[in-house]
Amino acid sequence: MPRYSKKRGKGSGQFAKIPFQIIDSAAYRFLNPAARATYVQLFRRFNGINNGHIPYSCREIAETCNIGKMTAQRAFKQLEYVGLIKCIIPSSFNSRKKMAREWALTHLPVGDNIASREWKNFTLKRGCKKRKTGTKEDTDIFNIKHYLEL
Repeated sequence: MPRYSKKRGKGSGQFAKIPFQIIDSAAYRFLNPAARATYVQLFRRFNGINNGHIPYSCREIAETCNIGKMTAQRAFKQLEYVGLIKCIIPSSFNSRKKMAREWALTHLPVGDNIASREWKNFTLKRGCKKRKTGTKEDTDIFNIKHYLEL
């Protein structure tokens, strides 16, 4: 039986270390699957020193994650809304070069600035149960003042 030998470099490589603090947060739970896949792909482009300068366009995300372009756009908007990413440099169609937006991950520092951690301030709004039948009591049907002139 051959002995187990550790070969240097085998199994090593780049990896995405997303903290459990983010995965357990309300901001991450709010995301739909397309936005979560977009976040992982955006995190994949981070190489340790390029935070704030991570270029990614909706077309690239749509192709990478097998989603539509509009779904990719909604995923970016949702990630910005919850505060997991932030747009640093917007895209431009006026220049000769086609430039994609450049993003920053908010849980990591950008240059000399500290991490903003905007996603920590996000809270889920409590949902209310919807009644399946009947009319709502706050509608104009029950307000008799609208029908009577005094």
